Amino acid sequence: MDLPKERVLRKSNNVEIVFEEQDFDGFLNKLKKYPDIEYLGEVIEHSWGQRVIRFYDLDGHIVEVGEDMKMVLKRFLA
Repeated sequence: MDLPKERVLRKSNNVEIVFEEQDFDGFLNKLKKYPDIEYLGEVIEHSWGQRVIRFYDLDGHIVEVGEDMKMVLKRFLA
């Protein structure tokens, strides 16, 4: 894509990249190794049981990492 840098808005909060992680607690522990990460809040648990964390990447885009839904079901069944 040939988008000029001045057209890219930092921290515009209008786009979010979402990932799912099977080992969500392990992922949270890995994040602790990077104290400069800017979070958009604490871990939240949605009404359907999925836990997520949101933070900014190095370019100011929002990244959400959530617990894999298979793992949510396993947690509920346990």
